Amino acid sequence: MKVFIFIGFALAALTTAQNLHAGKHQQGDVLVATRRLIAGLISRNGIERPTYTIEPVMDIDGIITTVEGVNAPGSNALVNIQAGGPGSNYVVVGAFTGPNGHFDVQLDVFAVPSNSTGV
Repeated sequence: MKVFIFIGFALAALTTAQNLHAGKHQQGDVLVATRRLIAGLISRNGIERPTYTIEPVMDIDGIITTVEGVNAPGSNALVNIQAGGPGSNYVVVGAFTGPNGHFDVQLDVFAVPSNSTGV
């Protein structure tokens, strides 16, 4: 079943790159995590394979308000939330691309800190 889900994401990535903008900024939210997701071509036995990565951002001291995953120019990834996200204290983000693809995605996670001061 997981293979079929992965293939579905990979095929969707073939058609278009899709940035991720989930949630809405709130007063007092701050950048709590930033990651750069980079992956090149994967080849096995001379056959190009879909490229993917899963990036967990765990144990945030606060509640996530916004998750943004933006493709760099020339990147063609489908970026989505696998688990958690706005309203929780963790998020797992996936980035997928089809065969002959690569990606360079900037992932930013914003949250309202549990002390509610925004500092």
